[in-house]
Formats: sequence, C-alpha cells, structure tokens
Amino acid sequence: MSRFEFRMWSDDPVDVVRRLEDMAVPEESKGSTELYILSGDDMSTNAKVRDGVLDIKRMVGSYRGLERWEPCFKCPLPLSADVLRDRVASILALPPEAVTRENYDLETLVREILEPAPALRPVTVHKRRRRFVWRETLGEHTYVSIGDWTSQTVAVESEKPGEVFDAVAELGMGGADNVNYQRAIRMAL
Repeated sequence: MSRFEFRMWSDDPVDVVRRLEDMAVPEESKGSTELYILSGDDMSTNAKVRDGVLDIKRMVGSYRGLERWEPCFKCPLPLSADVLRDRVASILALPPEAVTRENYDLETLVREILEPAPALRPVTVHKRRRRFVWRETLGEHTYVSIGDWTSQTVAVESEKPGEVFDAVAELGMGGADNVNYQRAIRMAL
C-alpha cells in the first residue's frame, strides 16, 4: 500500500514539534541503529536494515511536492542466496554473481556483498524516534546522527495526499523542503 510523505529536516524544529505534540498523541520514544543502503545515484529506492529486517520501498511518483512511496520488499535476515539473487539484486543493482553463500546475515551481507559493490554504500544511521497518529496521518519526530552529523526530522505520511497537505499546513511545515532519507544521508556524507 503506497503512502504520500512529506519530510523536513532542521537542527531545531521546536515549533513544528510542539504543534505535532498538541495535535496528536505520541508513542514512546524509541532508539534504533539502522543500516541504509545507498545505491549509486538512485534517489527513488529506500533500502534499510532495521531490527534484523531488510525493508525496501520505492518512490513511485510525486504529487504537488509530496513523494509517494510503495513497499516492494521486506524480509528478515538472514537472507537466502535465492532471495538475494531473485528479489534484491534487481532492486539494488546488485551483481547476482556476487552471491556465493547459501545465507547472509547482516555482517556477511555488508562485508561480502555491499562493501565490494562499487554502486552500493552501506551507511549506519542512529535514530531516536517518536511516532504520532493524527486523524488518518502518521507523524514522526526523529533525532538522527550519521557519524559526526546530527539533525532532526519531522515527517507526516498518509495514503491520502489531502491528509498530508492538511498536516503540513497545520504544523507550519509548508516553507520547508521535502527531503527524504536518501537525499539527507547523501548531504550528510
């Protein structure tokens, strides 16, 4: 199921976060360390490993400044050779001949597949995130660090673009650029 998303980045989005807290009930804050996989200059594929699961979504379009993302693959690690060759290789432009083992846990995937591939770059991202639910919209406020770079992001998403437009307006995010994780990570490196 695809979702429309708007994501802004700021060193201190205090006013937007305050409005988000006033509009919606937050979940508990949760920390995570995630591995994002950058694939060449491809900005339309968001691939990451979080909580032992490889999760890939594709940007399938845009609508009046919103990005429309659709899940295309989700599988817990370890990944079998067949899954890597038949499902993941085409999405991430992986050379299928690089797959030589029966199974790949995260460490082996990084060391033997991702790091040697010239078009792929694994990037460790640390997050502390709070999620919010407001009407038919999901929101989040996240502290992000990549190496020495730190920032905060506020995002809203929904299956309905009108819900996202309403949330962006009510949160006061309208003047910000919509920057997805793939673009933000590249700017941070």
